[in-house]
Parts: sequence; structure tokens; C-alpha cells
Amino acid sequence: KIKVQEAHHDAIVKLPPEFVLLASSRGTKIEAMMHEHRKVYSVQFHPEVSGVVGKKILKNFIDICKKSKKERKDGGNKVNNN
Repeated sequence: KIKVQEAHHDAIVKLPPEFVLLASSRGTKIEAMMHEHRKVYSVQFHPEVSGVVGKKILKNFIDICKKSKKERKDGGNKVNNN
């Protein structure tokens, strides 16, 4: 469990096809989700104002984006940094 800030009136009430639920809350059934096969992620809360945990979520998201951009530059091949 993590504590995050919610401040919204819109909500996703049903997962789209091929999406997986990552997080929910008492107030919102779908707080975070991801696509099963593509690098598509969504959050319904405000990580930018959710303290240390929110900053970690944003950092992880930025890292995923950077890795994905590097993979695209390398012709779609996975990059092995070992």
C-alpha cells in the first residue's frame, strides 16, 4: 500500500482490452494500469504531489521512457548494458 493524492472527477470504470490493473483505491477502481504487450502505462492519481513514493514512480517512468527511446534508436533490438 502507498499513499497518493487523488483529485479528479473523471475515472476509468472498465479496463480497456489487453490492459492489466496495477493499482486501485477505495475511491477509484482503476488507479493505475498497463498494456499487456506494449509499453503503455497509465495512472489516475497525481504522482507529482505524492511525496517520495510519487517521485519514485515518476523516476521509474522516465527511466522506462529513456530505455524505450534507446531501444528504438538501436533498431528495436533490446539493449544489454551488462
